[in-house]
Amino acid sequence: MLQQLAASAPVQPKVCVTDRDLALMNAIDVVFPDLQELLCQWHIQRAIVAKCKKHFAVGLKDNDPWTTFQSQWTTVVQSRTSNAFEDNWRRMKEEHRVQIIAINYIESTWIPWKKKFVVAWIHRSMHCGTVVTSRVESAHSTLKRYLEVSYLYSDCESVESGPKAGF
Repeated sequence: MLQQLAASAPVQPKVCVTDRDLALMNAIDVVFPDLQELLCQWHIQRAIVAKCKKHFAVGLKDNDPWTTFQSQWTTVVQSRTSNAFEDNWRRMKEEHRVQIIAINYIESTWIPWKKKFVVAWIHRSMHCGTVVTSRVESAHSTLKRYLEVSYLYSDCESVESGPKAGF
């Protein structure tokens, strides 16, 4: 199917975002060898939550180890240079030695693919900020951050009484 797409497309894609489906990634490498493939940051984060959160004790609101872990992971992903990435990843591993299972999961599952999702490498291609597989997922994430709630309700009053105006 990808070969048919490649043969019939008047313009070859330059960038695409996938969810780490290894068969698809291999096919893309064969059919579109010059394409910059990015891994969906939303799917990465969801996988990390599913595999790692259970290894953290619940902490106080201002000192929650899971929140700290997630914040540091975001810093790692947002590293703007390879040196900053190495420093941030080293710091995260040192500060979360106790959560060795979580660190090992990230190191074995995601770090080998760093060039497909860490800013230091993906900023080399024009992707216009598209780092997730769905514009809807991205829009939903942005809206959730804006409203500072986990779920959107169909009740218009909930949306209208959100914490910030001017959205």
